[in-house]
Amino acid sequence: MKKLLFVLCLGIFFLGGCGQTTTNTQNLPVLDASSQEKLIESLKVVSASVPADKKLKFDGCAAFYEQFQIPSQEAFEDLAPQLNGKNYKEALAFFEEDMGGMVDGFKQYLAELSIVGIPTLATDNKELNKIVITNLKYNKDTHAKEMDIENKTDKTISALQIMARETFEPQPNVKMAMFLVDFPPLAPGKKAHVSEVEEIAPVQEMLATKITANMPAVAIQAFDKDKNLVLNNDDLMNTIERIGTMRSNIEKVEEVLQL
Repeated sequence: MKKLLFVLCLGIFFLGGCGQTTTNTQNLPVLDASSQEKLIESLKVVSASVPADKKLKFDGCAAFYEQFQIPSQEAFEDLAPQLNGKNYKEALAFFEEDMGGMVDGFKQYLAELSIVGIPTLATDNKELNKIVITNLKYNKDTHAKEMDIENKTDKTISALQIMARETFEPQPNVKMAMFLVDFPPLAPGKKAHVSEVEEIAPVQEMLATKITANMPAVAIQAFDKDKNLVLNNDDLMNTIERIGTMRSNIEKVEEVLQL
């Protein structure tokens, strides 16, 4: 009789336990993606149901989507059907997969920009191509930058932002450097040998590791004697800024995924 009672109690315990687990899962709050505002509100509600060991990652993912994805109408329209009705477990699984895909996509795009986009944009400006830079040298001991500059533009220039690459052909893993050089005013149609000591320590270190003798170089910005910008490669500079933003976003996503 005692044995029968023990078995009966065990059965009740397991039945009760299973029923409780199912009820807990069913009763978890879910996301409402019927609008951008409601999705943001429901992320906070769902966050309150997340266990302590997963809360940091969930909140990190939610913060990323609130800042970078949900405010965009286009991104929200894509996200809404995928998030609507999900509890924290389902939402977190989606976030991890989606953010992992973002990182892979960003990295592939950055590689394409580096291999093809940057060298193409750097050499595709008709006006800046009229500034011819040759015989580039960098002395690692004296930190002197030297080069010959020919100004074929119709503007007097006195400073350049320069990009140097081992090659401007589309190739991976190419050393590249960007730096400024100042020199006396160089009138249209004139040539000059320019020499300047680089004073900024991080730039000195960068040039020492990336500049090789006679590396091909192009002007990407030109300034007059008052340091006013007179020629600019807007497409290239915007792309460089976009690359910086994308790299920052990759770091943010990877930090969240590692929580």
